[in-house]
Amino acid sequence: MQDGGNVQDRDLFMKEMDNLISQNQFGQAEVQLTKYIEKNEADSDAFKKRSNLYLKNGKYIQALHDIEKAMLLDSSMPCCKSSYEHYQIKKGLMRMSNDI
Repeated sequence: MQDGGNVQDRDLFMKEMDNLISQNQFGQAEVQLTKYIEKNEADSDAFKKRSNLYLKNGKYIQALHDIEKAMLLDSSMPCCKSSYEHYQIKKGLMRMSNDI
């Protein structure tokens, strides 16, 4: 998808990403989302989706960076301090600190 694509194309792309993730094709979804984000750096939903993907893949630091970026881009996004995603990221970071 190119930058400036229409909403319908964006929605179709996001559905394709959901399908890849539901089929546990995390690597392919990560590559495609990263390419999309490079061309659409202001899409908070893409950062949130990639954050969730990183979370499922155990990439907690990357997940934290992406959810913070999503929050910066979309001030209407509910604060993640009490969200399930934030809890999972914190839990993963605590596990990592115990492994060091």
